[in-house]
Amino acid sequence: MDSRKMASSESCLVQCICSLTDGEAGRVKRSLISQLCNTLRSLPESTDTTINNLLALEMIIQCEDYSPNFVDFLKDEDIVGSICIPYLCALQSQKESGPLLHTVCQLLVACLTVEKVYCQKSQSCENVGQTAVLKLCLQSLQRLSRLEQDAQESHSSFNTSTTNSLSLTCGLDVLWYLLESIQDFKDGNTQHNVTGAKMSVLIDSNQIQDIFSQLNRIVLKVDAAGLSKIVGSIIPKILTVEKDLVGPRLEVLYSTIKTMHASSKSDQDGRLDLSYIALCALADYLLPVTADSNPTIDLKTDIHFWSCLQCGIYSTDSLNRKRAMYLLKRALDITEKQALDVNAALNVNAGSNISSKCPVFWWSQQGSTSISDVWQDYILLVETLEEKQVHVIKPLMPRIQVLIRASSNRESGFPLLHTSWLVAVFQRTQHHDSMVIKRWGMEELLQIDLSVCPMLEQGMGEFICGPLVNLLKEPGLYARPLENALGTIPPIAKCLQQFMQSCHRALDVPTHKAEFFHEFLHSLAHGSSWAPAPLLFVCQALASIPRDFIWSLTSLADLRNLLTNSLRTVDIYLRGAIQYFLAKSIMMHLDLTSVTIQDIAPLIAILRAEESLRRGTELWSQFVQWLRNVTDSSTDAGWDKEYVLEYLETLLAECLKVKLDEGIDQADIVEVTKISRMLLLCADAGIIQPKSPHVNQEDTVLLDGLLYPVVETLNTINSRAYMPISKGHRALQLVLCLLKELEPLDHAATFQREDLIRTCVHGSIKMCSKETLLFIQRRLEIGISDVESLRTLTLYLDVISNLCGNDEIGVDIECLADTLTSALSVLQRVVTQKTMAEQMQQLTAMKTLATICGLCAADNLCQPKSLTAKIHVVGFLHPRKIVHCFEKPVNVNMSTIDWGRVVNQFMMGQWTCIRYLLQHDMSDIEERVLLDHCFEALNILSGLPLVPVFKCIGQLLKVTSDEDLIVQALDIVWRKTKEDMGKIVFWDLLSEFISLAYQPKLLGLAHESPVCSLLLQYAQEMIQLSEDKSGVAVVLLAHLCHYFRDGDNIQHALKYTDFCVEACMFGPIHKRNQRFYGEVATYLEGFGKQLAVNELIDGLSKDDSLLRVHMVNLLSKLDPLNDVHQKLSKQLLTILMTNELALAKLKTYRNFQNSLTHRQKYRVVAAILVLEPMVSQENMQEVADFALESLLAENQPSVRCLIEWLLIRLIHRFSVLQALIWQKISELAEKRPAMVCSLLCIVSHIGQLMDSRKQKEMFFTQAIPHILPWCMSHHFNTRMYAQSALTKMWQTCKELDLQPVSEKYALLESCLESSAENSLITKNIEKMQDSFFFFKFHPLRDYSLETIFHTLPRLTGITDDEWILPTAFEKTDPSWSHISEHSIRLYNPRDELSHCVPGTWRIKVSGAVNDEEIPSGNVQKKIMPWRCTTPGDGLDEEYGQKKHRPGGLILVASLIDKIPNLGGLCRTCEIFGVSEFVLGNMKTTDAKSFQNLSVTAHKWIPLKEVPPYRLKVYLTEMKQQGYTLVGAEQTANSCDLTKYDFPVQTLLVLGNEKEGIPVEIIQLLDACVEIPQQGVIRSLNVHVSGALLIWEYTRQQLLKICASNNT
Repeated sequence: MDSRKMASSESCLVQCICSLTDGEAGRVKRSLISQLCNTLRSLPESTDTTINNLLALEMIIQCEDYSPNFVDFLKDEDIVGSICIPYLCALQSQKESGPLLHTVCQLLVACLTVEKVYCQKSQSCENVGQTAVLKLCLQSLQRLSRLEQDAQESHSSFNTSTTNSLSLTCGLDVLWYLLESIQDFKDGNTQHNVTGAKMSVLIDSNQIQDIFSQLNRIVLKVDAAGLSKIVGSIIPKILTVEKDLVGPRLEVLYSTIKTMHASSKSDQDGRLDLSYIALCALADYLLPVTADSNPTIDLKTDIHFWSCLQCGIYSTDSLNRKRAMYLLKRALDITEKQALDVNAALNVNAGSNISSKCPVFWWSQQGSTSISDVWQDYILLVETLEEKQVHVIKPLMPRIQVLIRASSNRESGFPLLHTSWLVAVFQRTQHHDSMVIKRWGMEELLQIDLSVCPMLEQGMGEFICGPLVNLLKEPGLYARPLENALGTIPPIAKCLQQFMQSCHRALDVPTHKAEFFHEFLHSLAHGSSWAPAPLLFVCQALASIPRDFIWSLTSLADLRNLLTNSLRTVDIYLRGAIQYFLAKSIMMHLDLTSVTIQDIAPLIAILRAEESLRRGTELWSQFVQWLRNVTDSSTDAGWDKEYVLEYLETLLAECLKVKLDEGIDQADIVEVTKISRMLLLCADAGIIQPKSPHVNQEDTVLLDGLLYPVVETLNTINSRAYMPISKGHRALQLVLCLLKELEPLDHAATFQREDLIRTCVHGSIKMCSKETLLFIQRRLEIGISDVESLRTLTLYLDVISNLCGNDEIGVDIECLADTLTSALSVLQRVVTQKTMAEQMQQLTAMKTLATICGLCAADNLCQPKSLTAKIHVVGFLHPRKIVHCFEKPVNVNMSTIDWGRVVNQFMMGQWTCIRYLLQHDMSDIEERVLLDHCFEALNILSGLPLVPVFKCIGQLLKVTSDEDLIVQALDIVWRKTKEDMGKIVFWDLLSEFISLAYQPKLLGLAHESPVCSLLLQYAQEMIQLSEDKSGVAVVLLAHLCHYFRDGDNIQHALKYTDFCVEACMFGPIHKRNQRFYGEVATYLEGFGKQLAVNELIDGLSKDDSLLRVHMVNLLSKLDPLNDVHQKLSKQLLTILMTNELALAKLKTYRNFQNSLTHRQKYRVVAAILVLEPMVSQENMQEVADFALESLLAENQPSVRCLIEWLLIRLIHRFSVLQALIWQKISELAEKRPAMVCSLLCIVSHIGQLMDSRKQKEMFFTQAIPHILPWCMSHHFNTRMYAQSALTKMWQTCKELDLQPVSEKYALLESCLESSAENSLITKNIEKMQDSFFFFKFHPLRDYSLETIFHTLPRLTGITDDEWILPTAFEKTDPSWSHISEHSIRLYNPRDELSHCVPGTWRIKVSGAVNDEEIPSGNVQKKIMPWRCTTPGDGLDEEYGQKKHRPGGLILVASLIDKIPNLGGLCRTCEIFGVSEFVLGNMKTTDAKSFQNLSVTAHKWIPLKEVPPYRLKVYLTEMKQQGYTLVGAEQTANSCDLTKYDFPVQTLLVLGNEKEGIPVEIIQLLDACVEIPQQGVIRSLNVHVSGALLIWEYTRQQLLKICASNNT
């Protein structure tokens, strides 16, 4: 009975009624039962009332004897059918209605017990209630569907509309209560009397077997909560009923668990937790602790069990990891304690290449010590990885090497550890929250030597080719550590190369090697998408594998997929680099025995000419050499020259075959690219020869001969009336592709064979150029009829452009003129009805005319003026002729998007023609009217068609004098440019905008002009835009610097001084991904021309540092003798100095090392230092005063070095400034040690720079008395600087034999000698001499851009993001080859500084891993003893509370107010297994301040709510149940905590933070304990007090248990 849940008065009343024994007792009880049943049948809303009524009904039934009359009465009332079952059907989840469900089930058991006993006594088998209940429970199990489970459950406790069916949750709970009713009984009058056996009162053996079978079927479908109830509660009850069936039933269950685990391996931990829940719940049966147990299943020898644990170790779910570690530690502990010999060997299929020599797990009594040590290290490392703090894990990191050695050591038979356990640890590191741990784990894995560690032998190739490939997709792994120089390969990428090479070495069987790398490539090409950088470094690692035949024909499909699908969204620069490494891997690893030229040609065609494989690049040369070597040395028929030539002839023949469809698709383009590329590669390789007098034409296949079918096709295309058009199109495509492939690189050196091949191809094409142009003219006259033919039109016009634009081929002018005439006639035609065919003809004519205009603008034709006159006939410049709406024909089924593309092409062609006409004739043009048309076009168009409109506006602005109109035009164009900022076309639009807005005419306007103000405003906006989109301001500055360097245009830079200073200072601290891209691009740029993409694309063209590069290039060309240059430099210096002083006054917290403020100050002073040669007599004092003031405020060593350098150079040039130094040294006090050190350093340098001997004597004579007092300074640094400066100057005097100085200060030498005898002083001076700036730096000889922007930043601890290599200045300004043009050198003529190491202010490297191995000793680790954790730990919130067993300590915290104290106490209670934690308000657990301290403890401990006003009643009830009430309070009779003996059943009451325990509560307590104190403070925090008391209780109980065990 559970009467304590009822109110005290109600409970007493029911007990009184139950105790009646007179004649009226039966009638009263039956009457009360009837009233309670009638009340309960109405399903009342009040849960508390219902529970009380159910409890009363249960108590009355249990107090009755099971007489026939009473049983008949209960049958008539039908409590089971009319009350219990309806309530159970209406109940929902136990979490929401647990007390009510408990009460209903207790009543159900009581009623069924009465029925069962009566049936046994009366020998009747009609257990109607039992049958109905079991039927409902089994039906709830049978109805289970994993997808529909609990989908229809509502959130209320009752559902009056439900039919008689139980939910799964309720059905499981009912079964648990039925099984809980097992008891011993004897009945000699029945056949069920089985002496000494445990039988269920309510369920027989057959029914139990049915329940077990049903449960076993549904465990694969239930969720975690349902499975926890099944395996954590119901199954153990079943297993205790019939012990002879435990073994078979466990075998069935374990088979189901294995199925569960196998089906969830690929579910990303979605249902992986179910197998661990089941194993933990059944651990007492599957992994018994006692040695006398004889389990039917030995998990320790089962490979599936260990595989399951390994999956759990690296699971992303922390609970799964905890459960797996519990099982692992339990299995290991049992194996070691019982001294077992275990061997869990792999079952290897016949023919497998996996070695079975090492079991996944083994244990031997002989080597148990060494095995145990390895497993202790393993568990320690895995459990430590649960910590989030890196500093806790660091000391354990080196122990992974112990495990690696244990898996590699084969001296004692088996390796101590199977490599699959290593793989589990490495996968666990990749799921850690810290990227430092991820990188460490991946580095350790990739550094394993697979020829020593048998990972591949033991079947771990599946991991390498599967999960490892996915783990390598994390971009954060490839971040460059701070200690590595910019431009170096990331450590992970380097280790990855070593790992690929190690895999290659370890696989000695060629077939196994080919299979492994094919699987790796297959995983690389399929699955989830790759980030660009990881894919780049993985492809580089593949290319680093030694030359071997590992790519077969099936591998080419994966390579093709990688080159096409995986690279679609990759940045163009990185995409080119990836293609290079894949192409290199193809050449090195292609298996020529299984692949022919026919197989490799389509792959070569995919490589993009604009990104990787282009004629003239290093990659092209490598392909040529590879093809030459293969055809010369290969013995395979598929690679000899005859086969290659036959293949080329077949390609050309197939290309010119008749095709039914005249259209052109992407497949056609890829096919002709393949043909043209293979032709040129074979020609460069010498397989085919160009026509030449030096070539024996009889024995050689000529390139001319191979091209003859194409030339012949085009030459006869006009005369052969029945030739298919598709054949002509194929020939045109091939010609066009050959011309594009032959376009030389601007910087590529052309060798003789290359010239001959180009000449040969151009000569062949020239032979058919006339007929080709005639054919195109005829086709253009016919025009295109639909949108699908636009690709054909593009082909025609591209052929015209490439034929006419090629000087070696030339052009037939008359044919082109006829084409122009035809196009003009179409455009002049008056059309009344605009059909689709007519609109397509208009489009054809417009695009044709635009193509001819483009050729004329490039001045490729001999008579452009005559053609221009013809174009004028159309009258494009007349406002009424300009088309703004290219109407869509009616009744045309075409989407708006498709027609929009047609409109864009027409408009682009029209404005291209208009722009051409504006270039050649601006007479009679109304600028405003035409500009209005341009503005209207801008409102309609978007994307690339805007470019010719921008060009037209630029042409019109050249002749427009109305500044208001110019301002309007600029504003519209700028807004239109910014609209497309997120598109690729933005850079084209930005370049055009800058060209039109910052053209010479507008740049030359006065400063007061509104146009000039607007241009300055745009310049500032571009600086701001560059903070989010790198490179915007770079485009503008490059344009301006190019203009300023031309002639006398530098005078216009005076208006842009603010922008120039902004450019000198610009450079935001980029986000991690932007910085990472820059680091990768810098690394790739280091390959130079070896990487083809570097010859084709500038990967750093948008780098923000280019702003400073352009500005420094401009500043370095200023001439001190030029008045304009002087004026510009003075303005720049004034603004720069003002900005630096403003930055120096910022708060200190913004001026930390490498902060944005620090970087900006360095940039400003660096620019001032570059301008130092421009400082004159007029402003020298101003600059010197600025430098001294900056030294007073500056705290960054890097900036101080530059300022000191500036002062040294100024004093050297202007000797009058020496007096300023002496004055400052005399004025300074001890409170300015940094300033004093700087001045001492300056003085030590100046003396050496004096030109004449007399000047040096005078200087040293003045300097020594100023320095001597500082040698006795109180400040250590000042004293050392003074002594070092004095030593340096005295050495100079001795070397130069300056007698006057030596004689005057002769005593100084003896002082220095005396100081030298002091080892401490000598040691400190030697340290100062190691300072690069003090002793090795030369202010005059080292004056170069290399020193300012690369060497000094490196030596002074500035992050390498700020370093600028000298090559960057050379790339942007070729004039550096003429040194006389610049006021500063580019490179440092001395290399002494380059060999120096950074100073003591070097940046600290964070995140470095401690390499010191700690083989033994204490390390920080959280406690995770498996024996203190029950198998059900962590199953769910209810079943996870099993270790908090009832009958122990109850902590009452109802009087505590502060939520953090309650949270801390909750955590303490969970850790020490307190039976129950009592709160004043259960809602407290939802508070964030509570959960911050409790973590998740409130989920794993029984909680109870007792408000303060009910505390007295609660304490009284608990005292009646046998609990000893103890209070934590200082009272007159309180007992010392160290002397008090806690009973097992203790209820501990904690008082309020301020008031303590009230008097009325103290009166109820059995004892009060106090904590002994020795300090002054009167009391401890309530959380601390509670923790001490809980620990003392736990300590005493543990001692009692130990004493009992010993007894």
